[in-house]
Amino acid sequence: MLLDTLLATAIFAVILACLIGPTSLGVAKALPNSTDAAVQSLLDNEQTRLADALKYAGNAIPPTSIATSVPVPMRSPIPVDLRLSIAPATDGSETITLIASYARDGASKSVMRSVILPAQVPLPGTVMQNAPVAPPTGAP
Repeated sequence: MLLDTLLATAIFAVILACLIGPTSLGVAKALPNSTDAAVQSLLDNEQTRLADALKYAGNAIPPTSIATSVPVPMRSPIPVDLRLSIAPATDGSETITLIASYARDGASKSVMRSVILPAQVPLPGTVMQNAPVAPPTGAP
């Protein structure tokens, strides 16, 4: 009786593995890759920080390349080379370009993100020079 139960359970497990195995691989291919999502999150965070740092007049960041690592859920952190370049435009705006290069599944991959920042504004607390204004009509 025990042998029959063990044999039936083993047969059921093999059949279940044959059915679920290919299905789980198909689902894994259809879902977004956690490595790509982690690198996209890194670019989003860095883009926000750079936009905040460069919005005031007088702030500048030279082109930079940073070797870092990005934590990936359920995996080891991956090494990422993050490159930054800033190109000024004639109207005072700036284009920030971030490029993240990393290896995924044995192949190298790069993701680029660009954003255009408007012209820089004066620092908070900066005293602006006022233009002379004519007094209102009827003033003494």
